[in-house]
Amino acid sequence: EKLTSTLPTEHPDWALRLPLLGDLLGLPLADNPTTAALDSTLRQASLFSLLVEMLQTWAREQPLVLLVDNAQWMDEVSQALTQTLAQQVCGTAPALIFLAHRPDRAGEKLLFPDIAALPNYAEFILTEMTRADVAVIGERALGTPLTQLLLHIVQQAARGNPFFVGELLGAMQTGSQITQAENGD
Repeated sequence: EKLTSTLPTEHPDWALRLPLLGDLLGLPLADNPTTAALDSTLRQASLFSLLVEMLQTWAREQPLVLLVDNAQWMDEVSQALTQTLAQQVCGTAPALIFLAHRPDRAGEKLLFPDIAALPNYAEFILTEMTRADVAVIGERALGTPLTQLLLHIVQQAARGNPFFVGELLGAMQTGSQITQAENGD
């Protein structure tokens, strides 16, 4: 309700395309005759254009940071939107897109190669946790040291993510994939 009452008043040039935000936000915004007539390609392009205009406007009023966590799970459309915003918003307004994602593994294609080619791109790579670090977190999570095999499995699966170490071990315990021996072995 706030979206449909506030935005058209403050930015009447966005009103015609406002129903497109329903697709993105999962809101029941009824199409108007203009948006209803758009095919899927034009609908997506119009939505991207609207978002670029909105973010440029808001970033000029106050610097803007967009945080995307677990970007490795983005679908192709979300990746295309992120690419568009990085190219058209971050270069023209005080805006920053922070993409947090698991590191690319050798042989994998880069997640955002076009964004990495932008002149205002910066990358901060956090190295994976050491085997000793994973062992400490695992022991805290289970209350006992991990076997060498379990330590190896968890280190490979977690790929350096300390939160995932604890979650993985908890899920493995809940699913009875690991149990603690009663004799302490």
